[in-house]
Amino acid sequence: MEQDFYRIIEHTADIGIEVSALDLRELFRLAGMAVTDLMVNVDEVDKEIEKTIIVPDDGNRESLLVDWLNEIIFQFETDKYLIGSIENCNFADGFLKAVCHGERFDSSKHLLKSSIKAATYHALEVKKAGEEWVARIILDV
Repeated sequence: MEQDFYRIIEHTADIGIEVSALDLRELFRLAGMAVTDLMVNVDEVDKEIEKTIIVPDDGNRESLLVDWLNEIIFQFETDKYLIGSIENCNFADGFLKAVCHGERFDSSKHLLKSSIKAATYHALEVKKAGEEWVARIILDV
């Protein structure tokens, strides 16, 4: 179920993931891709529709990660938009701004692996561990 850019961590009722990267931009990019991959196989998502997703950044990394992942889930729930790639994930002027490429969910093409309701604050971590940034996120399913 998981790909090489994230790993699933044990949780009794929900899904937990851990993502690591050398910088925060890559960490947020990979966490976003992991959420999509938990919903459908991200490798099967075409990159035909470009969307820029903007999330307010109050300087709290944990809150920003939850808001970012919830925006990705919101895009799927309201517009059936699936992200196939995230090119830029930038922090500037009080916002996280990401340029995403994807397509709309098509039940004849995409197998829905899990229905994710939200990213949560439960056991949430975003920290520097040695040379890497690591995030642990529990997703409500």
